[in-house]
Amino acid sequence: GINAEYGETKERRINLVHRNRLKECVFMTKAAFNEWIKDGRETMESYIRKAIQVANEFTKKTPEEINAEAATTIKAWRKGIQEWASMVLKNWKNVKVFFDSNM
Repeated sequence: GINAEYGETKERRINLVHRNRLKECVFMTKAAFNEWIKDGRETMESYIRKAIQVANEFTKKTPEEINAEAATTIKAWRKGIQEWASMVLKNWKNVKVFFDSNM
């Protein structure tokens, strides 16, 4: 909110690590992160294909149209994940990776 008396913005921080009981993933090196992205690509793309198939289960689209939709969506996803991973890798010295301690 705004501090009316001084016209300043009050900053509030949420400790997501504490709130979600996250643990730092100390074994995640830059090379391991890059490998994780590459290894997970096939799995994530299969999830995207499956979600599109389920979403079109009761439509009148042909299998070719569904496959084309999946290809377009996967292409966009790849671009987004590549941009994100590039940004993370370029800034690796400032990156900390966390995982859910309940896993």
